[in-house]
Formats: sequence, structure tokens, C-alpha cells
Amino acid sequence: MRRRLARLRPFGPVIGPTNRRDTAASAAGAGLALLLCVALIIGSGGDHSSGVFLIALPNSPLAQPWSAIVGNTVSALVALGVHQDTRDPALAIGASACLSLGAMFLTRSLHPPGAQWR
Repeated sequence: MRRRLARLRPFGPVIGPTNRRDTAASAAGAGLALLLCVALIIGSGGDHSSGVFLIALPNSPLAQPWSAIVGNTVSALVALGVHQDTRDPALAIGASACLSLGAMFLTRSLHPPGAQWR
């Protein structure tokens, strides 16, 4: 039985648990930074309706199956929930990022990019 479970180990979380203070600070910092960036883009009359964000780190511990599948799924669910209640784009982006990062830290599934809009 242990041998069978050992084969599944590469699919589990590769990052250890974090303390709540670091989780909250990281999530809030990322959410506020995105909120500020989007507010500046909207305030300057820039187009925020589309964009591409690409990260290619296939050998990173954060790009392993657990992080990729669980992290993106958790982030998508959080973003859907935020967008059901929030119509302001800047607030929705900041809140989605903040809450998605917090959820990924709690599930030990941090994966870039974990929060996205549209």
C-alpha cells in the first residue's frame, strides 16, 4: 500500500503550509497592487478589456500537477464568485487576485498565474 501511495507523491502539494500572517500579507499586497494598476489604467483612459499574461516555468515547483490543477480551479471559482457580486473592473481584479492567492495558500496550490480577469 505504501508503494502505491508513494507513486502519487509527485502529484501532491510541493510547498509547505504558511502562517496566516504571511498568507494575508501576500494576498492583500497582490490584490492592492493590481487594484492600483487597474485604477491607473482606467483613470488614464487606457483599454483594460483584453490582455495576455504568460508565465513559462515548467520545472518550477509551482508548476507541478497539484498546483496547476488545484490552484487554477480554486482561482477560477473564487473569480467567478467575485464577478457575480462586483461590477467595478478595478475592484473585481484586485479582489479576485487577493482572494485567489489566499485560497491557493490555504490549499498549498500556489500557481502562477492564479488569478485572472475575463
